[in-house]
Amino acid sequence: MKRIMSVFIFVLLLAGCSSELTYNEIEIANTNNDVRTFFESVEDTNGAHLYFDEDSVIYMMLNGKNVIQGENATYFTDFSVNSDGEILNIHYIEEEIKNFSDTTLKHQVVYKIHKDKQYEKIRSFKNGNEVSFETVSGN
Repeated sequence: MKRIMSVFIFVLLLAGCSSELTYNEIEIANTNNDVRTFFESVEDTNGAHLYFDEDSVIYMMLNGKNVIQGENATYFTDFSVNSDGEILNIHYIEEEIKNFSDTTLKHQVVYKIHKDKQYEKIRSFKNGNEVSFETVSGN
């Protein structure tokens, strides 16, 4: 009985040590001071901003809240992450609209990405096309 219990505990410990590549949408206010300060410093720049907080955590802000008069407003409708070997791929959909007053649209959104391992490269894809990050920073 002890042997079965030992094997069971060992399996539970191994399962608890495994990690997955996951993400979730968060509010800037729910981040630590360093992350919040970084995102506040880039609020005036539209685009994708990346912040490395810990070995296993990355934050990404998609910002489209700055609209030039007469131009369309940018908002974001989809976000996903996946890995391809040693490459972390971040995908998002950016759309435009003339009416900026629709409060249900996400003109600025922050995602917390939990990495499952260290990656050699991180790529960003907007509407299926690879694009550069506007800003990259972190600890």
